[in-house]
Formats: sequence, structure tokens, C-alpha cells
Amino acid sequence: MSAEDRCKELIKKRASIKAKLTQFIAYFNTAKTCEQLSDSQLVELDMRIKKLDDSYDSFDFYQSELEMLAEDPTEQYTARELFERSYYKEIAAARELVDRHRSQRAKEVQSEVGSNECPTVVSYKHNNVRLPKINLPHFSGGYQNWMEFKDIYVSLIHSETSIDNINKFHYLRASLHGSAALVIRSLDFKGDNYDAAWKLLCERYDNKQLLVNNHVQALFNIEQVHKESSVALRQIVDNTKKNLNALATLDQPVEHWDTLIIHIMAAKLDGVTSREWEEHRNQLTNPPALSDFITFLTNRCNLLETLEEAKHNRVRTDTSVNNKPKSLLASASNVNKPKTYNVTCPLCNKAHYVFNCERALPVEQRVLKAKEFNVCLNCLRPGHNESKCKLSHCKYCKTKHNTLLHVHTEPKTASEHIAFSANAHNVNVAEHVLLSTALVKVRDGQGKLHSVRVLLDNGSTYNYITRDLSERLNLPIKNVKTTVSMLEKHESNITQSCSLKLESYDGAYSTDIECNVLSDITSPIPHTYIDVTDVPIPSEICLADPSYTEPADIEILLGAKIFWSVLGTNRIILGKNDPFLVETKLGWLLVGAINQPTSVKPVCLFLTDKQTDTTLTKFWELDTISPKHDFTPDENACEELFNKTTKRDKDGRFVVTVPLKESPDTLGDSYG
Repeated sequence: MSAEDRCKELIKKRASIKAKLTQFIAYFNTAKTCEQLSDSQLVELDMRIKKLDDSYDSFDFYQSELEMLAEDPTEQYTARELFERSYYKEIAAARELVDRHRSQRAKEVQSEVGSNECPTVVSYKHNNVRLPKINLPHFSGGYQNWMEFKDIYVSLIHSETSIDNINKFHYLRASLHGSAALVIRSLDFKGDNYDAAWKLLCERYDNKQLLVNNHVQALFNIEQVHKESSVALRQIVDNTKKNLNALATLDQPVEHWDTLIIHIMAAKLDGVTSREWEEHRNQLTNPPALSDFITFLTNRCNLLETLEEAKHNRVRTDTSVNNKPKSLLASASNVNKPKTYNVTCPLCNKAHYVFNCERALPVEQRVLKAKEFNVCLNCLRPGHNESKCKLSHCKYCKTKHNTLLHVHTEPKTASEHIAFSANAHNVNVAEHVLLSTALVKVRDGQGKLHSVRVLLDNGSTYNYITRDLSERLNLPIKNVKTTVSMLEKHESNITQSCSLKLESYDGAYSTDIECNVLSDITSPIPHTYIDVTDVPIPSEICLADPSYTEPADIEILLGAKIFWSVLGTNRIILGKNDPFLVETKLGWLLVGAINQPTSVKPVCLFLTDKQTDTTLTKFWELDTISPKHDFTPDENACEELFNKTTKRDKDGRFVVTVPLKESPDTLGDSYG
């Protein structure tokens, strides 16, 4: 019999079992309408449940064979899921109905027994107690999660004799992700291969030495606490206990490691907690045990939680007091209070500060309005001027004025903008083109992750990193000699490069890249703040760069190779004349043009200022001899002395007199 004929036969047999399930559902729906089921009805419902249970074994056999015969078993998996969902739902409801009616019957029998008679105890065994759903464990290949996954999976699935091997294999494949799923991918999906799949998985991850190394490394990698916090201290306690318990399970002598573990964990504490621990340890007569250290940290956490809760309650009380209605009558106690200001925007007369106003004005008008409203030019709040303001300065020029009042000025010297690719805009058009920026994580020389803002540029054939970032990451630098061609055939020499590992913020994507090292990549992008209040971005979208509206430095430029490898196919159109969303492996990018009331400058992705004319002029001035030169008096005297005293003898040698500025007689006698 051919595979096609066999499939048709199995589908017919499966359809017969589906029909039995449909008949059971129809009977059960009728039974549910009865307020009280008779004994015969309960017995009949019990028999139908058992008969349907027997039919499920046949369905499982036919369905498993169909899944093995199908080239793409996805459709068969869906059919199994639909049948089992309906089957388990109806069987559970039917058994619950039988148990409920029998319990009611037992209570009625007990109530009919008189007080002088021996009570009759009627009990029924509840075989289907409805407990909370236990989800299957998931394992992605991390050694630190293997032991937990193995214990849960063995308890729920592997050691359960009522589950056949084909279903166990199905559960195992559903539990594995990432590199762990690759271990068993080569095995065909059939019951005979389940034991081989589980054996392969255990051989791959049940490596005692690797598990020990992983948990020991996790102890060393516990994050440093910089500020005392109950949450951070509890994480230290929990992570220490978790890894030590795992190491004890792996037969490691952790009971003898107290001194070492205390030293490692104490180095992770913040300054205040560390001082408290040293004071506590000095009061002990013997070296502290790990239990003493854990007890100290636990008590410290309890204290901090109490203080944090009290502070929270105090702030909440103060807030409620401040929100009470105030009397309109002035009191004498208010005379000496400092002057306060009502928060009212002078532009729109609404209850917010002027820097939060939605009215858009050019930068020049903002400066004039700020001076007119007599607010601080640095923080845009009333009550003081910029010389007494304690807030930060402008993000662009570092001077004492607000970033919203920064006026971009062009450099006076002639310069050339050299770029891999550039976006030119008409300054008279009020729109801003959004560039593809993203936040990623990169690993430094010690393996720690750092957040970095990158620019995706499909106009560049290579990747670039700033020298400042490469030094902060402590990356090994390689000497190279290459030339980069840019706009208008300009060239730049590259002498250093480095390698680094780049990851997306959610950890789903990672890659190793080579980068050329540059002193700077570009000016902050965007060059000014962008107003996106009118752009309908869906709330569930995870942007690649959540702070794309704020100017920030670009520390890595990713070229065309990475650009096209992370680019996805999904697009979300937000509206006519609005930017749109593009899906990438780094998150969603908001690209396109957006209306911007201020003038937009041309932006180059790689920008270098070369003062070519000035530099060349100075170079030639240094290497040029002037045709006319005016001698000083000393130079004239030297030339006259040379002409009078310098001569050649008969052998052709030059005879030169020692030049003296004054007569030797002025020296006097130099001997006794």
C-alpha cells in the first residue's frame, strides 16, 4: 500500500473517532441541563467516559502515524491539538459533573440517617482534582538553567508512565529553544527516537565540569551594588544561595568555602553596608561563617525595607496634606515665607512650565520670548537668572543657556563635509528626515555589557567605532593601513581597528563585527529635539531607539553588511505624510520625514572638517624664502666683518678671523 493510500485510510479511521467525540459532546450537553441525575444516568455517563478514553488510544496511534507519513507535519500537529483540546475539556467537565452529583447524593443519604442510628459514611474518590495549570519548563541551552529544567521535566514528563514516547517527544521538542533545540533536530519525530533524543540532550548538557564552572563563574559575576538598596542586597543573597545549592548538588565541597564566598560577596557590597559588615565582623571572636554573613545581609535588607516603606508612607502623607484645599484668608505665618510662583505658561496660559508648551516657535523667537517673560535662560523657570541657576548647561555648546535656546552657527572658516552618505535638506522646508539609530549592547574586554547608540548606514561598506568608546571598552587594538573613499573622492587614512561583540537589547540577536577606529563619527543625531506628539506610534511597538527624538552621540556606525542582515520585511504605515515603522532584529525603526517647525540642517553620517586653504597656506609660508630681506644692525656688522677679514690662502683654504663684538682690551688682565 502506498503512503498516500495509507494516509487516506488513517484519516477515515481518525474521522470515526472524531464522530464518537461529537456524539459524547451531544449527550453530555443534554446531561448538563438536568438538575439531578439518576443513578442509571451517572453509571451511563461513567461508561461513556471510559469508552471515550479507550478511543483516545486509537486516535493517538492513527494520528502519530499520520504525522510520521506527512512531509510537513504542521497541519497534523494542528489537528492533534484541536482534538485533544476538545477531548480533555469535555472529559474533565464530565467527570466533574459525575463527582458533583455523587457528592450531593452522599450528603442527602447522610441527612436521612437519624441521630440514634449509626451514621453511614459515603465517600467517593476524586480522581480529577482541578489543580492550577503547570506550564512546561523551557530550556535554551544555558548551563545555569539545565539542572532546574531537568528536574522539572523528569518529574512532569519523562518519569510519567501514562504518557507514551511519541507524546513525550512532542513535549520535549516544545520545551527546547535556541541551541538546545538544535541538539535533537536531526532525529525524526517518532516515538522510537524519544529515548535517543533525551540521551543526546543529557550527553550535551549533563557535563558536570561545565556546570561547576558555570555556577562558579556566576558567583564571581554577581553585580556590584553601588547604592544601598534592599532589592540589590536580596539579589546578592538569592544568587549566592542558588549557585551554592547547585554546586552542592554537583558534589562540590561548598561547606568548606565560607571564607572565600564571604570575601567575594563582601567586595560586591556598597560602601555603607560594607562598613556595617566590617563593624559587625570585628565584634565576633571567631572568623564568621557564611550563615553569619547571610544572616547579616538578611537583617540589613529587613531594615532597609522598613525605612523605605516608612519613607514612602511619609511622602504619601505629605502629598495628601499638600492636596488639601487651602484657605483664601491670609495668615500672619505666611508673611515670612519665600515667594512662590504659580505654574502658568506665559505663552498659552495653561498649567505647565514654558519649556513644556506645545506651541512651536523658531529658536530666535524662543530667546526673545524667554527674555520678555523674565525667566531663567538656563532652566526656563521664573524666580532667578541664569547666573544663579544650579541646573545643567546646554548639551551642545556647554554654555549657560537651555538646549531649547541653542542657536546653531556655521563655522567661519571654510570646511569640507566628507561623508559616506549624506542627507541634504532645503533649509526653508520645515521637515526632518529621521535617520536609522538604535540602542545596542556591546561587550568590553572583561565580557561586561555596555549600552551604545549606533547608526545604521547602508551607504558605508565598513563599520566604524569612536576611539573614546574603544578605550572605554578596553578592546584590543590592531594596527592597519587602509584608505577610505568618501564624497567627492576625498580619502581618509585609517591606522587602527578592533573586534567586538554586538547584541540587541532583548538578547535575541548577536554578531561579531570588525570596526575601524575614528576619533569622531558624526555630530549628535538628531541635531535638535523632535516633536512626535502627532505621530500615532502603537504602544505595543518596541522601538530600536526609544530616545530617537533627543540629540545624542553616535559611537558606532554599522555598514551595509550589518544593515541588510538585521533588516526585516514588516512595515507599519502610520498615515499619509507621516513616517513609517520598519522591523529589524534590533527593534522597530521609525524612518521617513516628519514635520519640524525649526530649520533643519544637512546631516552627514561621517563628518570631518578640513581647513584645506588655511593649512596649505601656512605650509607654503613656512617653506618659502622671501626674495627681499631687511638686515638688522647686527646682521649688517657680521656681513661687513666677513667681507673684510675672510680670505683664502695659497693652498685654497679659507682663513677666518674670530668675530668679536667689542675689542679684547675690555676684558682686562686675566692673570695674577
